[in-house]
Amino acid sequence: RIAAKTVAWFEEFGVPTLGNGRAVLIDYWDDRWEPFCDHAVTYLLERDYLPILAHPERMALPDERLDDLLDRLQEWGVQLQGNLRCLAGGEGPLPQGRIRRWLREDRYHLLATDMHSSRCLPARLAGIPQGEQDLGRERLVRLLRDHGFELLQVDPAPLIAAQQGTAPSTTGLGR
Repeated sequence: RIAAKTVAWFEEFGVPTLGNGRAVLIDYWDDRWEPFCDHAVTYLLERDYLPILAHPERMALPDERLDDLLDRLQEWGVQLQGNLRCLAGGEGPLPQGRIRRWLREDRYHLLATDMHSSRCLPARLAGIPQGEQDLGRERLVRLLRDHGFELLQVDPAPLIAAQQGTAPSTTGLGR
């Protein structure tokens, strides 16, 4: 979560990235986008990191201000990650309406479960049927799987082959 001391924390401990890449997951909840938020984002961008704003549909900013903020951040190069639970309506009608609208507008680079424990999985997976209905299977797979592998800089071929039963699993994940 972006906070007033985020940049100081980065400088002391380093920037935590997703996988082997330069992508950094960030989020923010308050009803105002504070100057320290811009500072954290520009800090990352100036050092060639790729900030990914997680679940902006849950942010407390009013729609017009949030739309303007997302326009600006995306112009800077920030990518957006949508939340499957929001897509299923599990966070209420406002986040669900936002995520469905922004998916239609092609604003998201990826979708994710944002799962913090296995107990949360059913509520997260409930967004997949809605996503398939709204986007079609091919686009949903790109947002859920393909773009994530790109960000992690992982070759998905062995995992996909194992999942489809066309190759032995070498990942320990099974089929």
